[in-house]
Amino acid sequence: MINLDAAIAPIVPPSEAALNRQQDEAAIQRLATLSPMDYDRVRGDEAKALRVRPATLDKQIAAHRKESQPDQEQDIFTVPDPWHEEVGAAELLDGIANTIKRFIVCPDETADAAALWVTMTWFIDVVQVAPLAVITAPEKRCGKSQLLFILGRLVNRPLTASNIKLK
Repeated sequence: MINLDAAIAPIVPPSEAALNRQQDEAAIQRLATLSPMDYDRVRGDEAKALRVRPATLDKQIAAHRKESQPDQEQDIFTVPDPWHEEVGAAELLDGIANTIKRFIVCPDETADAAALWVTMTWFIDVVQVAPLAVITAPEKRCGKSQLLFILGRLVNRPLTASNIKLK
């Protein structure tokens, strides 16, 4: 038997709180899709429009972003696309050494060793012994930081560490 009272009952409009919640969720979802720069530009006005503190809005956006990508591993390194054609090893090493010598005044052996080290970082998963890149010099302001910067642009998965001490 059909309950006619329920079938013809007036449709109850959603409460104001439910509408506010829906609007808040829609705003958070929209803001979470923005890039960090774009979000930072509109965050103050959006927080004011939602009648919340910017810090509260930041927490909601961060939680929504985390929810929407729960299984995605956060990798700080980008994965480069393979080169579209075969690369000659000698030509590659010479090119890396010449690039280093363009910016660093050093003997050819130093540039060659740095080029080999850069190349080794791309094969780190298959090498059995990996040397450290220990960059030292007898004087200040002689190019150590510049060499580190260049190596950071050439190596695979760059992550700089300095002044490490073992306990």
